[in-house]
Amino acid sequence: MRILHVIPRMGLGGAEKLASDLMSLQKLEHVTQLCVLEYSGSLRDAIELAKCVSRLKREIKQFNPDIIHAHLWPAAMICSIACITGGIRLIVHIHDMQPNLASNGFRDRVKRGINRILLSACDARLIAVSEAVKLYTLEHLKMHTTDIQVVRNGVAVETARPELPDTRQRFTIGAAGRLVSEKGLDGLIRAIGLLRSEGVDIHLMIAGEGSQKAHLEELTRELELNNDVTFLGRVYDMTAFYEHIDTFVLPSISTEGMPLTILEAMSSHLPVVATNIPGIGEVVEHDQTGLLVPPGNIPALANAIVILARNPQLCRQMGMRGRDRVVASFSCERMASEVSAIYRSLAA
Repeated sequence: MRILHVIPRMGLGGAEKLASDLMSLQKLEHVTQLCVLEYSGSLRDAIELAKCVSRLKREIKQFNPDIIHAHLWPAAMICSIACITGGIRLIVHIHDMQPNLASNGFRDRVKRGINRILLSACDARLIAVSEAVKLYTLEHLKMHTTDIQVVRNGVAVETARPELPDTRQRFTIGAAGRLVSEKGLDGLIRAIGLLRSEGVDIHLMIAGEGSQKAHLEELTRELELNNDVTFLGRVYDMTAFYEHIDTFVLPSISTEGMPLTILEAMSSHLPVVATNIPGIGEVVEHDQTGLLVPPGNIPALANAIVILARNPQLCRQMGMRGRDRVVASFSCERMASEVSAIYRSLAA
């Protein structure tokens, strides 16, 4: 089949990486192409909206796809409009739990209503990256249960992490992602400060860029943690990043779909400390592959980190169990196979 993947914009986010991975894995079975809309998702700019629809229609005419696979809600809206008039089957991949789906704001309710009408009109099939994302979407978008299938994210697991000699003098933890308030990185920095005040020596490395970077750097200076917190900026070689840390931490205080960073870390034999928010518990098994803490609870976060820092054997055991779990349930190949099965069901 001919599959046209559509995404609002390209960056280093999880949705972009997942779309790229899917296309690479689908090459043997399908003819694939990527369309980047460069669309922000705003309904206020009618000209931008019209240009994106026109651009997509040109791509459709040239590529002649059997199925359009849209990633993220801005792409879903554009693709829905194009598919209504083009008679092409549409799949919408839901990667997260956007707050505007639950918002009572007028603009968000209008956008939600438009999405519902468009998706229904083109008989779209939805893919959710976790059970939590499916339930959230069903509740707030008022879709039928049969319209949404869960295909959990997957990552490459064919290469095992090499057993390197431990030359680090300090226990090192890592966090990665967009530096925005909902990621809870200010709480993680405060947890490092709390541990420092108790005489616990922890080094935190943060990979990523975002609107909160200046605030987080200022907080680091205020807490006198310049020697304890390192901002790496945008990291392109995440494999090397995981090799230089002992534990991966995801301190999000808001919703997550199914973060690829957690799966990548577990694939790299790393234990995970994460907040117990919807979607995370489907990956991280508390006391087995990592430790889950309440969101926003800085003492609990600090305590989980110090438990692993003082128990290297526990770190190794959790890391081994985590990799085994990813290999068994969260591989790229499994994800691509399940998506292809949905393609075939639409073509039947």
